[in-house]
Amino acid sequence: QPVIFRLTPLAQHEADATLEAAGYTPLDPSLVMNLPLDEMNMAGTKGHVSDIRIDPAPSAAWRDGFSAANGVSSTRRLLHDNILESIRPQAGFATFYVSGAPVGYGLAVTENGVTGLFDIVVSIAARGRGVGRALTLALLQWGRNAGANEAYLQVMADNTVARNLYESLGFTEAYRY
Repeated sequence: QPVIFRLTPLAQHEADATLEAAGYTPLDPSLVMNLPLDEMNMAGTKGHVSDIRIDPAPSAAWRDGFSAANGVSSTRRLLHDNILESIRPQAGFATFYVSGAPVGYGLAVTENGVTGLFDIVVSIAARGRGVGRALTLALLQWGRNAGANEAYLQVMADNTVARNLYESLGFTEAYRY
């Protein structure tokens, strides 16, 4: 695996310069967003619920579909699958179906009253039709049902479509890295 440092606001100011001097380059500026689930309006979760299935483990079909939709290369696929299999807290692997065909995927992990959302991806052909919103809402409801009172996610800083979606649901920026 390549070595990647995530420098949060807690890192010493000199960390960037030290890493650059060692040959590292900045990659994928991101931000962490959070949402108190007790304040969240779950309106709109009913519309697509029958089109979403959330399983406690990643099936082969979920791994295949996610990898295809997210462009996971064959060289990184085994690593990604191993990471998924190593998740120990309660997890929900969501699949969104249109006419029986999977078009979107998402992952949530709940531990200690907090749900993290990861890997929400929609196939190119299904984008712009509310699939990402429905997946996000379903996973937030799943987290709430699992006992979470807060949710967080990480998003690339330049992904304005995703950031707009998350902000419309009430997520706010906690910090950047």
